[in-house]
Amino acid sequence: MLLAANVYLTREEIINRNFVRFDRDNFIVADDMAFTAIDEFEDDNIEAARFFAQEASLRYNVVLLNGWNSYVRNRRLSASVERELAVIERADIASRETFREGDVHMSQAERLFAAESFHDSSLNFIEAEALFAISRIETRERRLRAEEAIRMAEEAIEQSNEAAIEAERVIEGGSLR
Repeated sequence: MLLAANVYLTREEIINRNFVRFDRDNFIVADDMAFTAIDEFEDDNIEAARFFAQEASLRYNVVLLNGWNSYVRNRRLSASVERELAVIERADIASRETFREGDVHMSQAERLFAAESFHDSSLNFIEAEALFAISRIETRERRLRAEEAIRMAEEAIEQSNEAAIEAERVIEGGSLR
């Protein structure tokens, strides 16, 4: 019964995480094995039921492993692309703290991936991706504030120049009297 419960729970995790898409063929074979195990159990062929349940368990675990592996690789790619965009926008300089925090999560995700701790690895890649995106937003906001400050400074300089020209006219006009 424990084997049957594990088979069921593994299958449910695959479905809930939408991992069937990563290894549909093995999933179909695993389903066939699982249903054959049920049929054999209902026919009181316990040894045959155990055999098919073990085969289903092995196949479901392959699907689950392939699903996690593919999912994490997708998360890694997304985080890498976001990091590259952040570097292009100079967020690694303009929003250094947020960018560095993203790098910390990226490194942690890589270590966890190498250790096949896929769930935690995926969470760190997702966090890294978000932090790189935030660093880009912060950089854009800083750039806009800087551009506004430059515009205001240019206006102030222009007003100051106009005031100086007007003062010069007044002074010149005053000396002619």
